[in-house]
Amino acid sequence: MAAKLPLKLRVFEYITQIDHPVTTKQVTDAIKGEYEGERQMKYARIDNYMQALLGVNMIQQNKVAFDDKGKLLVYYEVSDFGKSRIKYIPKR
Repeated sequence: MAAKLPLKLRVFEYITQIDHPVTTKQVTDAIKGEYEGERQMKYARIDNYMQALLGVNMIQQNKVAFDDKGKLLVYYEVSDFGKSRIKYIPKR
């Protein structure tokens, strides 16, 4: 079995691998199977990681909307700066 990336790096890697903006919930659902059983694999932790990536300009907000229940949804995509840093993600 290949070594897992640290969760924060895996969140960034996932966002770089898809071709559409995603919400924190979508990222959490997509990678939770890889980190099953780990205490850090929680929506709040993933949201904190995404806010950190946003703060250092690795990702950017694409759009903001409300779901059917009135909950705020923020869609993120990799920024141009983040694209220039993809090469530093270790190959698995």
